[in-house]
Amino acid sequence: MQTEYSALQDNETWELVPRPHDHPVIRCMWLFRHKFKSDGTLERYKARLVVNGNSQTVGVDCDETFSPVVKPATIRTVLSLAVSRAWSIHQLDVKNAFLHGELNETVFMHQPPGFYDKRFPDHVCRLKKSLYGLKQAPRAWYTRFENFITSKGFRSSTCDQSLFVYHQDASNIAYLLLYVDDIVLTASNDRLLNDIIGTLSREFAMTDLGRLHHFLGIKVTQQKHGIFLSQAQYAKDIIARASMSSCKPCATPVDLSSKLSANDGPLFSDPTLYRSLAGALQYLTFTRPDLSYAVQQVCLFMHEPREPHFAFMKRMIRYLQGTIDYGLRIVKSGSHNLVAYSDADWGGCPDSRRSTSGYCVFLGDNLISWSAKRQPTVSRSSAEAEYRGVANAVAETSWIRNLLLELHTPLQRASVVFCDNVSAVYLSNNPVQHQRTKHIEIDIHFVREKVFDIFLKWSDGLKSGALSFEDLELLKRNLEEKKTKVLPTAQDKWVSLHSSFGLVMLEVKISFLMTNLGIPALSEVVTREAICNKPVDNSYETSLVSWVLPYAQRYISNSYRERYLQLKLAGFEKDEILFVTRNSDSHSIFMELSRFLVNGDPDLHLANFLHMITCMNESGSTEKQIESFILNSQKVPKLSDEEPVWSIQSMGVMPLNTVTSATKGVPKRSVRPSSSSQSNRRSWWNNTVNSVDAEHGLVDQDGFLGHGGTNAVDTIIVEHDLVDQDGSSGFSQKDQLSHGSVNVKHASLTGRRGEELAFNYYKNMDIKAVKWVNECSETGLPYDIEVCDDENRKEYIEVKTTDSKTKDWFEISVREWQFAVKKGDSFSIARFVLLGDKRARVTVFKNPARLCQLGQLKLAVLMSEKQKDEFVLC
Repeated sequence: MQTEYSALQDNETWELVPRPHDHPVIRCMWLFRHKFKSDGTLERYKARLVVNGNSQTVGVDCDETFSPVVKPATIRTVLSLAVSRAWSIHQLDVKNAFLHGELNETVFMHQPPGFYDKRFPDHVCRLKKSLYGLKQAPRAWYTRFENFITSKGFRSSTCDQSLFVYHQDASNIAYLLLYVDDIVLTASNDRLLNDIIGTLSREFAMTDLGRLHHFLGIKVTQQKHGIFLSQAQYAKDIIARASMSSCKPCATPVDLSSKLSANDGPLFSDPTLYRSLAGALQYLTFTRPDLSYAVQQVCLFMHEPREPHFAFMKRMIRYLQGTIDYGLRIVKSGSHNLVAYSDADWGGCPDSRRSTSGYCVFLGDNLISWSAKRQPTVSRSSAEAEYRGVANAVAETSWIRNLLLELHTPLQRASVVFCDNVSAVYLSNNPVQHQRTKHIEIDIHFVREKVFDIFLKWSDGLKSGALSFEDLELLKRNLEEKKTKVLPTAQDKWVSLHSSFGLVMLEVKISFLMTNLGIPALSEVVTREAICNKPVDNSYETSLVSWVLPYAQRYISNSYRERYLQLKLAGFEKDEILFVTRNSDSHSIFMELSRFLVNGDPDLHLANFLHMITCMNESGSTEKQIESFILNSQKVPKLSDEEPVWSIQSMGVMPLNTVTSATKGVPKRSVRPSSSSQSNRRSWWNNTVNSVDAEHGLVDQDGFLGHGGTNAVDTIIVEHDLVDQDGSSGFSQKDQLSHGSVNVKHASLTGRRGEELAFNYYKNMDIKAVKWVNECSETGLPYDIEVCDDENRKEYIEVKTTDSKTKDWFEISVREWQFAVKKGDSFSIARFVLLGDKRARVTVFKNPARLCQLGQLKLAVLMSEKQKDEFVLC
């Protein structure tokens, strides 16, 4: 207890304050437990101070509470890659992880029992950092860790937010898996691995447990050709918990001759025991795919278990007794092909007649994902049940492919999904509509689109010569064996357009493929050519895509700034396809459009954003109501006035060697490399900021240890403005704001160099906390630096940088001006003049809105003609 309490004190977890009369005070207590090793022997005794989170009130002393943990399939995928590449795998344990989280809410707690401060016995603890038991503690810890690790060059995966990937080049790659306070880390070389461990240890108190051997209750055994994952000790505990340690083993986990029903037999006398064992068995499936179906069956009756259900569970435990040493082997695999197997039990539930579908997915020789789940609706035929099972398997393989892409391991071959139902295979390949299949939901049909994507890749392979003779022969055999392996043909109309796009008739990749395989086809698709250059068909001008383009532009500008700058300079590539089927609904179109705009990666949030706006418009919402929804609910700001709104005419491709008015003064980083391959483009725009910062000396050469290069300005001469003292100012006397237009060259100077100078300047002052809001990426906020004094008062600083020593006015946006008016004395403009010889001069103007009213400061507010009419000086 004393050790734990000392750690809390050293961490400055709370401060003693008088008891508040208008705020709840939550209680705390000490919990004691044993921590065991992987073999079940005692490792140490632990005491932990926890608070009673059940007494917290949402909206008062807690808000957001969700915190992600790494998915089991992600863990197995990363381990498979690491073993195949012979990478070292280490595990780390963060000490008192939840104590590192910063609290945004005001939370009061009673003093810990046994450790009351004798000087202030009636005081309570105002928590400054999170504690175990708080509802928001896991989220606070995850946010703290994510902010730190991403500042060091890692990127959080969009497929699994608890997976962090570091990629400097092909020889410096690292994967980090986070499950609350347990970390698994693997890297391409030992130097990088040790550097990351050292960086984490300097920021958080943690223990390096060496090579991976015991993680989340899973024993990891190092073997000659890989690793072996097992939960033998956990399985023994389950058997002991069920009081079946001396039971007789059986050969199979289930008896397939009988089906469980919700109403068979009397109620089980101890439902708590049933639920406890079912949950434990479910966790055991982490390394035991052979138990998945049986565990799924017993979990169906958790709400009201009966004696036959427990008898079913006891048979499973008897099977576990005989296979207690079973586990999952991960070996070095020579290939990274993705293969899935799908099956379904049609109408297997005797109560609802719903089907159960299952799948398993192999990456090379390693099993990485599996599932057994009851389908949500009743299937009218075995083909429909199998088809839904195939859809689940395809969805999982699609997710894994995206995960591997983020792990910088793109797959070269298409994923293969095996199904034992000929009708389901036929449905997957052909858009058949008849009496028995017309009711199947549209979202299931995305399997067809995935098969179509494979056709495009085959076409590319034929053009480039990447397909071997054996591959081509296999394709031809598949086409000849249409009765068992049906592939798309011209009459399937897979390449038809949704009507909202307009009909653009073009010969494209699919036509080339069909011609080479002896099947004529005409493709009707929307390509980047149709977006960049106005098509002949005028219906496109009023299409759905054309209508939402300006809103999509705002979203891309706000969430994908580097991609936005790339599109602004170079437009779109003309040789890629934006594909939708004639049956696509508007949300499907927006999903495909998001992939089109975000360089190949679908963005569900963007699709939902555009879909909601479209629904509001179709339901009669006014433009003002839609705009209020976008700004207030979706937090997507308007574009700055100098940004042209996307339209068919404004999205043309500019030659890279042409300098136009739109590109003058734009930083060199925005120029797109000449390579047109998708992998090169992705690598370029993901690493843009690091390369530019290195050019200005703001990042170490290895891109991992943060800021402070050799070329950074290291001397600052501070020149204080005299306005606050005698009302005078070195600026020209002006009595009103002027309306300006954008000056791109000047705007390019107000960048990261000036912001870093300001960050270092305020950090070296006697200030409690300094935050550089744009340090990792451009946030779009109307200020660059946020400082907080000892009394928790915040000040917001907008940084303006220039090389001119005589310039006496600034350009700001309407949003920045409105923010300045709202914040008053808590908003300042810091003007940095770069003097050369690694010197700079800073002048700070506090409350610039007030100075403008007094005629002591001149600002040029950039706005449109409409904004000029509506703009009112405060």
